Amino acid sequence: MKRIFTDILLCLSLLLGLTSCWKEEYPLAGVMRYRVENLVGVPGDSEAALSWTFREDKGVVDFLVSYNDENSRKVSLYTGAETECIVMGLQNGFDYEFSVQAVYPGDILSGVSSVKVTPTTERLAVKDVLTDSGNNYVRLLWTVPSTNVIYYLIRYHKDGDSDQKEILVDGSLSEYTLSGLENDITYYFTIIAHYAKGDSDEVLVKDMPAFAMPYSFSPETAASDQPVTFRFNRSDFPTATAVKWTFPDGTSLDGDEVASAFNIGNTEVDSNDAQIFKVQLEANVGGVLKKWTFDVPVTPFVFIKTDWETGSKPQGFKGSAPVLSPDGKTVYVVTFESPAGLYAVDTATGKERWRHVISPATGAYNGCTVNPVTGDIYFGSSASGLIALTSDGNVKWTSSDVGVMKQTSFPAVSADGNTVFAHDASGKVTAINAVTGATIWQTSVAGKGGGLLVNAAELIVGCNAMEKAVAFLNSSDGSVIATVDLPDKLSDASGFAVSGDRKTAYLGTVTGMICAIDLQTRALKGSVSTPRDEGDNCNVWELCVSPSGDVFGGNKRGFTFCYAADLTLKWQGDALAKVGNAFNYGHPCCDAQGRFIIGSGGKKNQNFLYNPDGTFTQWSVLASDEQKQMAGNAYHNGVFYSVYIGGTSGNGALVAKYVGGEDAQSGWPCHGGDICGSCCIK
Repeated sequence: MKRIFTDILLCLSLLLGLTSCWKEEYPLAGVMRYRVENLVGVPGDSEAALSWTFREDKGVVDFLVSYNDENSRKVSLYTGAETECIVMGLQNGFDYEFSVQAVYPGDILSGVSSVKVTPTTERLAVKDVLTDSGNNYVRLLWTVPSTNVIYYLIRYHKDGDSDQKEILVDGSLSEYTLSGLENDITYYFTIIAHYAKGDSDEVLVKDMPAFAMPYSFSPETAASDQPVTFRFNRSDFPTATAVKWTFPDGTSLDGDEVASAFNIGNTEVDSNDAQIFKVQLEANVGGVLKKWTFDVPVTPFVFIKTDWETGSKPQGFKGSAPVLSPDGKTVYVVTFESPAGLYAVDTATGKERWRHVISPATGAYNGCTVNPVTGDIYFGSSASGLIALTSDGNVKWTSSDVGVMKQTSFPAVSADGNTVFAHDASGKVTAINAVTGATIWQTSVAGKGGGLLVNAAELIVGCNAMEKAVAFLNSSDGSVIATVDLPDKLSDASGFAVSGDRKTAYLGTVTGMICAIDLQTRALKGSVSTPRDEGDNCNVWELCVSPSGDVFGGNKRGFTFCYAADLTLKWQGDALAKVGNAFNYGHPCCDAQGRFIIGSGGKKNQNFLYNPDGTFTQWSVLASDEQKQMAGNAYHNGVFYSVYIGGTSGNGALVAKYVGGEDAQSGWPCHGGDICGSCCIK
């Protein structure tokens, strides 16, 4: 018969001092005292089922089971010679290590056999809770979590009233309507599923019964400093007057539609938990002054996403940069470790739309590009082949003519969207039909790419090799038009930045130089060394150009800088000076106001927003030395997108932070010159 033990019985035995059952010291076992074998532990809800086998030996009189509980207390029990038992009263989620020993005459113990068991709750909470409200009622709807639910306990109370009311609902139901509630008052509802072994976790929702909901606001969850639009329901309250909104700081605004923002104020945060701000709406309805108070949740960031496909290592981002769909509603990112993949994420909510994980599994040390005309996405990996996906995540084609896309130029797209260009790590440049995936032409240049740039009938190729050159190719057939010798080797997986008048292209080098190329004469226009100390590896990656023509970037040694169009230094920043890998594989951004935004790989992954005069603010995301940035950024509609590499403690993050401002309509404000990262001069 299987023995069943609970913590209550065990503790009672300890209190009564039943020493015949609680001997802690025994003589060592002799060499012929066999251990138990095939010890198995099966987790249950607040319990663990243990079983084992033992070779036949009539001398065994009992078995001793021991473990340390969640409070580090030693607990021991005998099974009465049974080779199985159930230990109950355990804490779910705690890692227990159970030891089993055979007991021989004279209280001699065998050696120890051990097994680890982590009990797991079967008391699942309700899921997908929704509310529907109307005149004096709120209807609760949920997904039944388990067929083992006996009943649901619903507790509720009005805003500002601590008096809780309780209702029991049959476990077979998945909805319940509470009637007789007071209109225009927020109610808070807690739903608990009750099982034979106890209660599930609580799920909290809220709603306001009303003849009609008098207000709405969007977004429903805003980021710190992100404007929230509040609207009065004029349709259902057509004669209402004196509509006024009052905010937590005491300010008030009048009108049917107003906007306000809420500041959380943290510069270093470890989560994206929401803070609640209370807003009061009042209006004169039928000669009666009515007031409604409601909650507005505000988070430090628009979203933080860390859910990526993982292999033997945590997943993160390296050598890539976020890009967006033509309508700005989806942001695309490529992960680094095997199995790498391309992820499509909703820019408003941070929810994943779809993912394409590369199979067979491989890593990716490069970014992706979106076709501004069709919305298709192109990316490669550490294996051969360029992949084209449609905007809904389906494979459109794969080009086997393109080799390994590792630490080389991102793909580029022609202005009409008909041609995709790729420069692989072997030095091959390939032009591909964007519809069919067929190769149009292919040629070889010197080494992997430091950038691609489409300029009408020309494809400009940055060659990351000892030749230190930029090649101008005919985009229709790949023939060489001209080459430009550079004073230095280009940084890998980088890109060009272009002036607002489209006459000059800027690019960075491995020793921290900026080179300016005249796109009309196809000649070196000038070069300059960016600020640095005596350390090695001072790479400059892709730059950005503001509407005023200022050129901005950061180098690997921790310096940021701003140059005039003629490469005259305007100002420099040294907040991370001498920090290695500080702006590693950086792709900065700028807005219409000429502010520059860049993320770093330095301590606590400092992000910087520079004003045109060089003054700045900074913030950290997931303040951990592991969450460093070794990839680029994107900016659109006041939101700054950045990605991090992660480490042993967890995956890297895609972070969207509201920084305000407007998209620049001229210059080269982000990777590839537009939100799609097309690397094309329009």
